[in-house]
Amino acid sequence: MKTEHIYLTLPGLKKTQKFYQQLCDRRDNQNKKKRSGISSFLENEADDSDLDVVTEKEILRGQIAEYEFILQHYRLIASPRGDKKDKVGLGATILVEMNQHVRRLHIVDSPEADPDQGKISYLSPVAKALMGRIVGEEVRVKVIPPEIMKIKKIKYEN
Repeated sequence: MKTEHIYLTLPGLKKTQKFYQQLCDRRDNQNKKKRSGISSFLENEADDSDLDVVTEKEILRGQIAEYEFILQHYRLIASPRGDKKDKVGLGATILVEMNQHVRRLHIVDSPEADPDQGKISYLSPVAKALMGRIVGEEVRVKVIPPEIMKIKKIKYEN
């Protein structure tokens, strides 16, 4: 089975590594408490609080597994070369005008997406409509209601 790559910016990679380490530290602290006898889960009959601990551990295991997968399959987003820098692509920060407002969008992969911060997944309808376009182009985005976006500026880091 071929695994797709997960594309991260350098700040996104650092944030992912930091969060992964925090999750592992939390897991290790839980294990230390259990070994030192602080946890009564195995000693007493299960009650509601013990079930909460089990659920929390399962959630933590799932989060750790998710971040391990990302860290095993990531690729850093590289800036395009030459005239490809003039086109919207993965990793681009663009200024778009819509409804007489200018908005900054950064096109990233899903793990880094945060629409409230202007970081949109390259798989989103907005990013798909903008990919490959150049400054000055007007793009009709198929969202409800449809939007017309004019690309004002394209910038890549690095």
